[in-house]
Amino acid sequence: MEQPIDFDAAAKGAVLNFLVGYQVAQHDGAPSWNKGDFFGTTFGPRHAGSSTGE
Repeated sequence: MEQPIDFDAAAKGAVLNFLVGYQVAQHDGAPSWNKGDFFGTTFGPRHAGSSTGE
């Protein structure tokens, strides 16, 4: 834990995360998973037991 912290890189990462979130928030519709996508199938269903991946 003796490594220096690169605050400039951390600030750039924070700005990037903000801009991505801002762009998503500006869309009219909610984000959706692509059908059959691993993450959509694993994490996307809003209700237990749903396996549509949408």
